[in-house]
Amino acid sequence: MQEMYDQARSLVKTKDHVQAEHLLAKLYDQDLQYRAVAYYYGRALFALKQNDRSAEVLAGYVRQRPMTKTKLANAYFYLAKLALRDEDADTAQKFIKRAAARGLKNERLEKIQKQIWQVAATQTEDKPVLKSRMQVRLD
Repeated sequence: MQEMYDQARSLVKTKDHVQAEHLLAKLYDQDLQYRAVAYYYGRALFALKQNDRSAEVLAGYVRQRPMTKTKLANAYFYLAKLALRDEDADTAQKFIKRAAARGLKNERLEKIQKQIWQVAATQTEDKPVLKSRMQVRLD
């Protein structure tokens, strides 16, 4: 199991997301709490634009209350990016605040904050976000 996990992590880091997703799906089905399987699986799904599944898996990782603050901050970062894909600036802002509280780096914070402001600027009070799929449970 450890060997497959290490191989999947390497594939995610080298951006071979199709192969990584295949391995991580197997690992996730065997033991979703094994190390950071859910985090890497969520990242691979994010890269493959499988937004609903990615949000579900990353939210599951967050609910595990992992000890690694960097991965937890990055999980919130990816959840914020998923909210932006749905043009849901409010939810993205909530996730990015959680990422910042867990140590997300300033450069990444600034970049996504600009994206959030751009999306928020296109939204008005009378035009609510209707197509957002970011209905994930984090607690």
